[in-house]
Amino acid sequence: MTFIRSLTLLTAAALLTFSCNQVVNQSDHNIQNKDSMQSSPGKQSAFFKSGYADVNGIKMYYEIHGTGNALVLIHGGGSTIESTFGKILPVLAKTHKVIAMELQAHGRTGDRNAPESFTQDANDVFELLQQLHIDSADILGFSNGGQTAMQLAISHPEKVNRLIIASAFYKRDGVPEQFWKGMDHATFNDMPQPLKDAF
Repeated sequence: MTFIRSLTLLTAAALLTFSCNQVVNQSDHNIQNKDSMQSSPGKQSAFFKSGYADVNGIKMYYEIHGTGNALVLIHGGGSTIESTFGKILPVLAKTHKVIAMELQAHGRTGDRNAPESFTQDANDVFELLQQLHIDSADILGFSNGGQTAMQLAISHPEKVNRLIIASAFYKRDGVPEQFWKGMDHATFNDMPQPLKDAF
């Protein structure tokens, strides 16, 4: 695969990500640290809760939107709840109890003195679901969140009803080798501006 073709694929993936997942202002989500019932004229009331949980040595930020069957959203690498799911979360919350969190060192969640890994992220999601008394759920993972979702199903299959994997791969050769070479020297400055702002 040529470098130009690889670059084109990566650019297309980035454009698709940002066209589908625009950053939404936190004020649009009326973020609070308590349960609330939100309503507006002509619309049904919707349940919303946000907060922090002590999870495996980090303070993990989470949100719960809506009621119904549980649906867990796991954001992409370098992203947040809003930057990955901001546009679709309100739609999903009309029919589901949506649980979204920000993983280690992402958004409003703290860091720990240990490298990030999909296994650790999956264990963190599992522990959060335990604390929220969620027996099992459908899991939607985007990009890195897709790998975390797959690991959650491997490590804690009892928590997973259905897996929805978007823009993820299960083998290293699922992306061109140039992608990995580009990661060797990547820095915060290389991130797209909307992701910098969200962080």
